[in-house]
Amino acid sequence: MNMSSPTISDDARRKGVDLAGWLQLAADITAVAEAVAGTASAERSSGPQIVGLAVLARSIGHMRAVSLLIKAELTVEARTITRSLFENMFLAVALSEDGVGTLKDLEADHHASRSKRGKLIAEDTSSFSPAQIIEVRAHLEQLGKGKILVPRNLAENTSVGQAYLFYAQLSGDSAHPSLDALERHVVKDVSGRLLELALEPVGDPDEPQDTVGLACMALLGILFAIRDLLGLTEVSAQIDAVSRAYLRKEGQLPSDTP
Repeated sequence: MNMSSPTISDDARRKGVDLAGWLQLAADITAVAEAVAGTASAERSSGPQIVGLAVLARSIGHMRAVSLLIKAELTVEARTITRSLFENMFLAVALSEDGVGTLKDLEADHHASRSKRGKLIAEDTSSFSPAQIIEVRAHLEQLGKGKILVPRNLAENTSVGQAYLFYAQLSGDSAHPSLDALERHVVKDVSGRLLELALEPVGDPDEPQDTVGLACMALLGILFAIRDLLGLTEVSAQIDAVSRAYLRKEGQLPSDTP
């Protein structure tokens, strides 16, 4: 059976959580992220800052996509994009906590990934000409040594390592064609007997708002990381305001907290 990892607390559920409210919060957080991206500037000599702003820009697009997909009732697809938001958060936090080291890890990952793809081409003599294969092999010889950057390792070396649980859950129930994800298309009776296969995936009724809640969590983490990475003290008040709004919505702060 599918097992979700909701961010919305039991207390918030008892108070009555509505999807429209979470989508509005997502829009508010996105607006702050857009404001940060529109005013922030990175030092040309700072690779970590430049990469950090690129991560923020990528994340804004992801959040827009999550909201659109939820409104279109494509929850599995929204959860798949939300998973990418968590991966962005791991990278943003890693950059803010160890910019130089994380940039070196990214470069090593880049070399390892290109080398892996290049070797696949070099071994495929049926699809590529001898001249193309020679060119690829020459390029491979120029590549430095690399190492694939695994999301779990990236997350565990940061202060948000515990959030990897959400990433793993989103991977298992939506992003990957696992049994949990495929079971969404299986309809059973109370005894567990198969009734039919469904074109539209079946999920918990609370899953859309839980998905938006997860996306909000990840984008907030990215905003705090970018603020620290670039020293953006002038936007702290805006980020803190949407963070408190998230905590109120999630039930961790009283509703009358400003």
